[in-house]
Amino acid sequence: MSPERTTTNPAMPTNGVVFLMYHELEIPGRPLCQTEAGYSRYVVQEANFRSQVKWLQEAGWRSLSVSEALASEQPNGSKSNAVAVTFDDGCESDLLSAAPILSGASYHATFYVTVGYLGRRGYLTPPQLRELGALGFEIGCHSMTHAYLTDLDERGLQREIREAKAELEAEAAQARKVVQASVSDLANQVVRAVLPAAAGGSR
Repeated sequence: MSPERTTTNPAMPTNGVVFLMYHELEIPGRPLCQTEAGYSRYVVQEANFRSQVKWLQEAGWRSLSVSEALASEQPNGSKSNAVAVTFDDGCESDLLSAAPILSGASYHATFYVTVGYLGRRGYLTPPQLRELGALGFEIGCHSMTHAYLTDLDERGLQREIREAKAELEAEAAQARKVVQASVSDLANQVVRAVLPAAAGGSR
């Protein structure tokens, strides 16, 4: 049976967590981090994001970080009327735009940072990353260079996952034990590399 849908938006189920994934928010007057079509198609205008958060809030959706969503399984197997907002890559708009909008709605979110992008034009600097974390948002690791993990050997996986997470924790001083891959179809060797890092292990 398909999940029950809301009367105001049939695409939004009312039983279970909805994960909404964002990348950069387009702020008027500010250039994007990248301009390629493959990148810009994921960009959402700041005003649209504000409207989306307002709709969620007015419709009664509560927010969860990714860790909260994974840990809050109810006895009946559902997480009613909840949304987990994520942002990928670590764009500067995370702090300048997304964070104030989310905070204004008392919403949680998880920001996944590509560690090698820190300090690049349009991306968060290490002090900005710490400021974002200090606001109470969850920080996750989105690899070192945004490589396709299934293309990498064991050494490459170590750098993109474990070393990236360790460096992010050093920069953020509070990064959570969350790892998100850059691809959806993970090979077994990628899973073997991700799970110890996600659990905080060093083996």
